[in-house]
Amino acid sequence: MGASLVSEPDARRRIQLTNEVAMIAVAMDFTFAVGYGLGGSEFRWPLVAVLVAASLFSSAILANRAGRFGVGIVCFLVAAYAILVSHAALMGLRIGFHYYLLAGAPLAAMVVDGKNRNVQLLLAFLNMLAFLACARRCQWTGSCTFLCTRGSRTASRFRRLSAPSVC
Repeated sequence: MGASLVSEPDARRRIQLTNEVAMIAVAMDFTFAVGYGLGGSEFRWPLVAVLVAASLFSSAILANRAGRFGVGIVCFLVAAYAILVSHAALMGLRIGFHYYLLAGAPLAAMVVDGKNRNVQLLLAFLNMLAFLACARRCQWTGSCTFLCTRGSRTASRFRRLSAPSVC
Protein backbone atom coordinates (compact mmCIF):
# COMPACT_ATOMS: atom_id res chain seq x y z
CA MET A 1 0.00 0.00 0.00
CA GLY A 2 1.80 3.07 -1.24
CA ALA A 3 5.23 1.47 -1.51
CA SER A 4 4.83 1.06 -5.27
CA LEU A 5 4.67 4.87 -5.58
CA VAL A 6 8.33 5.16 -4.57
CA SER A 7 11.24 4.16 -6.77
CA GLU A 8 13.99 4.22 -4.12
CA PRO A 9 14.37 0.76 -2.49
CA ASP A 10 15.16 2.08 1.00
CA ALA A 11 12.10 4.32 1.02
CA ARG A 12 9.95 1.45 -0.25
CA ARG A 13 11.22 -0.78 2.54
CA ARG A 14 10.50 1.90 5.17
CA ILE A 15 6.96 2.37 3.89
CA GLN A 16 6.30 -1.37 3.84
CA LEU A 17 7.72 -1.70 7.35
CA THR A 18 5.58 1.17 8.60
CA ASN A 19 2.44 -0.33 7.04
CA GLU A 20 3.08 -3.83 8.38
CA VAL A 21 3.84 -2.68 11.92
CA ALA A 22 0.85 -0.32 11.86
CA MET A 23 -1.49 -3.17 10.84
CA ILE A 24 -0.20 -5.32 13.69
CA ALA A 25 -0.50 -2.38 16.09
CA VAL A 26 -4.13 -1.72 15.09
CA ALA A 27 -5.02 -5.34 15.85
CA MET A 28 -3.20 -5.19 19.19
CA ASP A 29 -4.77 -1.85 20.11
CA PHE A 30 -8.27 -3.20 19.54
CA THR A 31 -7.41 -6.23 21.67
CA PHE A 32 -6.20 -3.95 24.46
CA ALA A 33 -9.32 -1.79 24.01
CA VAL A 34 -11.55 -4.80 24.65
CA GLY A 35 -9.60 -5.63 27.81
CA TYR A 36 -9.65 -2.05 29.06
CA GLY A 37 -13.35 -1.78 28.23
CA LEU A 38 -14.07 -4.84 30.32
CA GLY A 39 -11.87 -3.51 33.12
CA GLY A 40 -14.25 -0.76 34.11
CA SER A 41 -14.02 2.97 34.56
CA GLU A 42 -10.57 2.79 36.17
CA PHE A 43 -9.13 1.98 32.74
CA ARG A 44 -10.89 4.81 30.92
CA TRP A 45 -7.71 6.73 30.02
CA PRO A 46 -5.76 3.73 28.75
CA LEU A 47 -8.85 2.85 26.68
CA VAL A 48 -8.87 6.34 25.19
CA ALA A 49 -5.11 6.11 24.51
CA VAL A 50 -5.33 2.82 22.62
CA LEU A 51 -8.36 3.96 20.58
CA VAL A 52 -6.58 7.18 19.60
CA ALA A 53 -3.44 5.21 18.76
CA ALA A 54 -5.46 2.73 16.66
CA SER A 55 -6.95 5.61 14.69
CA LEU A 56 -3.50 7.17 14.19
CA PHE A 57 -2.01 3.85 13.06
CA SER A 58 -4.91 3.48 10.61
CA SER A 59 -4.32 7.04 9.43
CA ALA A 60 -0.67 6.21 8.83
CA ILE A 61 -1.65 3.30 6.58
CA LEU A 62 -4.16 5.44 4.66
CA ALA A 63 -1.69 8.33 4.31
CA ASN A 64 0.98 5.99 2.94
CA ARG A 65 -1.53 4.53 0.50
CA ALA A 66 -2.36 8.04 -0.72
CA GLY A 67 1.32 8.89 -1.16
CA ARG A 68 1.54 11.25 1.82
CA PHE A 69 4.53 9.51 3.37
CA GLY A 70 5.57 12.31 5.73
CA VAL A 71 2.09 12.43 7.25
CA GLY A 72 2.07 8.64 7.52
CA ILE A 73 5.36 8.56 9.40
CA VAL A 74 4.28 11.33 11.78
CA CYS A 75 0.97 9.54 12.52
CA PHE A 76 2.85 6.29 13.08
CA LEU A 77 5.43 7.77 15.44
CA VAL A 78 2.90 9.81 17.45
CA ALA A 79 0.76 6.70 17.92
CA ALA A 80 3.72 4.53 18.88
CA TYR A 81 5.03 7.05 21.41
CA ALA A 82 1.54 7.62 22.85
CA ILE A 83 1.16 3.90 23.46
CA LEU A 84 4.63 3.56 24.96
CA VAL A 85 4.24 6.49 27.34
CA SER A 86 0.66 5.68 28.38
CA HIS A 87 1.45 2.05 29.15
CA ALA A 88 4.61 2.99 31.03
CA ALA A 89 2.56 5.47 33.06
CA LEU A 90 -0.14 2.88 33.71
CA MET A 91 2.03 -0.08 34.64
CA GLY A 92 4.81 1.73 36.43
CA LEU A 93 8.47 1.04 36.85
CA ARG A 94 8.50 -1.85 39.26
CA ILE A 95 7.45 -4.29 36.56
CA GLY A 96 9.95 -2.84 34.10
CA PHE A 97 7.62 -1.57 31.37
CA HIS A 98 9.46 1.76 31.26
CA TYR A 99 12.32 0.02 29.46
CA TYR A 100 10.06 -0.13 26.40
CA LEU A 101 10.48 3.65 26.22
CA LEU A 102 14.01 2.94 25.03
CA ALA A 103 12.52 1.19 21.98
CA GLY A 104 11.41 4.52 20.53
CA ALA A 105 14.85 5.55 19.27
CA PRO A 106 15.40 2.45 17.09
CA LEU A 107 11.79 2.74 15.93
CA ALA A 108 12.42 6.30 14.77
CA ALA A 109 15.62 5.20 13.02
CA MET A 110 13.71 2.50 11.14
CA VAL A 111 10.92 4.70 9.80
CA VAL A 112 12.58 8.12 9.40
CA ASP A 113 14.76 8.62 6.34
CA GLY A 114 18.50 8.52 7.02
CA LYS A 115 18.85 11.94 5.38
CA ASN A 116 16.86 13.39 8.29
CA ARG A 117 19.47 12.58 10.91
CA ASN A 118 18.45 15.62 13.01
CA VAL A 119 14.90 14.29 13.31
CA GLN A 120 16.21 10.88 14.35
CA LEU A 121 18.46 12.45 16.99
CA LEU A 122 15.66 14.67 18.30
CA LEU A 123 13.31 11.69 18.65
CA ALA A 124 16.01 9.63 20.38
CA PHE A 125 16.66 12.52 22.78
CA LEU A 126 12.93 12.92 23.57
CA ASN A 127 12.67 9.19 24.18
CA MET A 128 15.56 9.26 26.61
CA LEU A 129 13.97 12.23 28.42
CA ALA A 130 10.70 10.30 28.80
CA PHE A 131 12.60 7.31 30.17
CA LEU A 132 14.52 9.46 32.65
CA ALA A 133 11.35 11.30 33.71
CA CYS A 134 9.69 7.98 34.55
CA ALA A 135 12.74 6.82 36.49
CA ARG A 136 13.05 10.11 38.40
CA ARG A 137 9.36 10.11 39.30
CA CYS A 138 9.71 6.70 40.89
CA GLN A 139 12.81 7.75 42.79
CA TRP A 140 11.31 11.03 44.08
CA THR A 141 7.83 9.89 45.07
CA GLY A 142 8.27 6.21 45.85
CA SER A 143 5.24 5.57 43.65
CA CYS A 144 6.20 4.01 40.38
CA THR A 145 2.88 4.42 38.63
CA PHE A 146 1.38 7.62 37.33
CA LEU A 147 -2.24 6.55 37.17
CA CYS A 148 -2.80 4.88 40.50
CA THR A 149 -2.26 6.18 43.99
CA ARG A 150 -2.24 4.31 47.24
CA GLY A 151 -5.73 3.77 48.55
CA SER A 152 -7.50 4.35 45.26
CA ARG A 153 -9.82 1.83 43.62
CA THR A 154 -7.37 1.51 40.75
CA ALA A 155 -4.56 0.65 43.15
CA SER A 156 -6.61 -2.08 44.80
CA ARG A 157 -7.61 -3.46 41.40
CA PHE A 158 -3.96 -3.54 40.31
CA ARG A 159 -3.06 -5.43 43.47
CA ARG A 160 -5.65 -8.06 42.62
CA LEU A 161 -4.82 -8.32 38.90
CA SER A 162 -1.05 -8.16 38.86
CA ALA A 163 2.10 -8.47 40.90
CA PRO A 164 1.73 -7.30 44.50
CA SER A 165 4.51 -4.72 44.10
CA VAL A 166 2.82 -2.73 41.31
CA CYS A 167 1.09 -0.12 43.52
